[in-house]
Amino acid sequence: ETLELALEEMRELVPGAPALAVSGVTSAGLDDLRAALDEVAADVVQRRADFPTRLYVDRVFTLRGIGTVATGTLWSGTIADGNHLRLEPAGRDVRVRSVQVHDTPVAQAEAGQRVAVSLPGVERSELARGDVLLAANAFPRSYRLEVSLEELEPIPDGARLSVHHGTSRIAGRVVRVGSDHAQLRLSTPVHAARGDRLVLRRETTVGGAVVLDPAPPRGRDPERDELLDAGDPGSIVRALVEAPVRVEELAARALLDGPALEEGLDTVRVAGGWAFSEEWLEELAVTVTERLRERAEAAPLDPGLSLAELLPQPWAPEVVGLLPVERRGATVVLPGTAASLGAREEAAAQLEQALAAAGLEATKVEDADLARFLETERRLVRLGVGYAVGAGAYEVARDLVAAECAAAGEIALARFRDLAGVGRRDAQLLLERMDIDGVTRRLGDRRVLRRAGRTSVATTPAPSPSPPPRRPG
Repeated sequence: ETLELALEEMRELVPGAPALAVSGVTSAGLDDLRAALDEVAADVVQRRADFPTRLYVDRVFTLRGIGTVATGTLWSGTIADGNHLRLEPAGRDVRVRSVQVHDTPVAQAEAGQRVAVSLPGVERSELARGDVLLAANAFPRSYRLEVSLEELEPIPDGARLSVHHGTSRIAGRVVRVGSDHAQLRLSTPVHAARGDRLVLRRETTVGGAVVLDPAPPRGRDPERDELLDAGDPGSIVRALVEAPVRVEELAARALLDGPALEEGLDTVRVAGGWAFSEEWLEELAVTVTERLRERAEAAPLDPGLSLAELLPQPWAPEVVGLLPVERRGATVVLPGTAASLGAREEAAAQLEQALAAAGLEATKVEDADLARFLETERRLVRLGVGYAVGAGAYEVARDLVAAECAAAGEIALARFRDLAGVGRRDAQLLLERMDIDGVTRRLGDRRVLRRAGRTSVATTPAPSPSPPPRRPG
């Protein structure tokens, strides 16, 4: 009966903690105690191991032949010889040369162990109790902590007190948020993680706190604090993620350890290392669809937009595949959209008639969009800036060059001008386009056939009709 009363009293004193009966005389219950301690220890070590490396320095000294040594408890992650870490608040990169656990050299120290590390190139004066060694790009630097309070005595809003975190003591001010939560405004920055425990002191200890957000926004938000306190990974990630956020940035917030973050990410969309909400993606799809529809109506000859113009954001290449669009090379269009002449049919017909009448002579084309469209349809070939010839005329010119190079091994501008019966400007525009197309290669004032040009000689017969006579002048 006395044992049951004692157990009941312990359950009331420490709610939620297991209460076990152990006899110091008979050792009865000792195995149950060992099992419970192993279970708690395994959970704590695993939770810390899932975070990046973080070691709070509690002692600094020098050893002859070794140099500066820092000791402390490894709060999370692992640490090994050769690791590169960040020393804060100095903001300096350091390298670990050797690691010891309880005066024994080890290849790697694990979370929860007492660790001593030597830091070559670091003077003893550059380190102090309260400093922290961190993995790069982990644990945010913040002057604010969102916490759940555990008060031993009432802590009024605005109270100034000492915040003990890691091995540091920092002056802070309490901003109450509801009955059980607060935001601590600190005089110097800290590198904390969700779940870290703090001690709050004035002349005596007035309470403790558990970190809910190690880098919260300024202001009071009771609903956000309740959500963080509940600890559901999915709810936390959904509260953080709307527009795309890098997954590595979410990890660096130190709100969730590895497995919890993975669980939370299952409740949002993830693509190529970016996390975003389903609602945001749906809104983006509506916006993109409307913009591409407007583009197709305004520019039927070129109804698409480049991805850089449509979505000038670093996440665009990863997200565009989830949208109801088609990618055609570097261009994005609505599914099934095809370029069309529309009201420009008559202008296209007039241009083609003018090109046919001009033969090998370059024709000035004022409508660049129309020329670009007709070229994609293989109805003309653009030359230089603002000129064109018909597709058939360009083939005739190319065959003239191929035939001459097959006979003489090369062709000069003047010779091509005479063969084509056109002026120097038009001959030069045609040859420059053949250089671009890979038909010819320029060597000084002459040109030779490339492989593409030689192939055209073998597969395309030289034109039987004589080229048009050259115009006088």
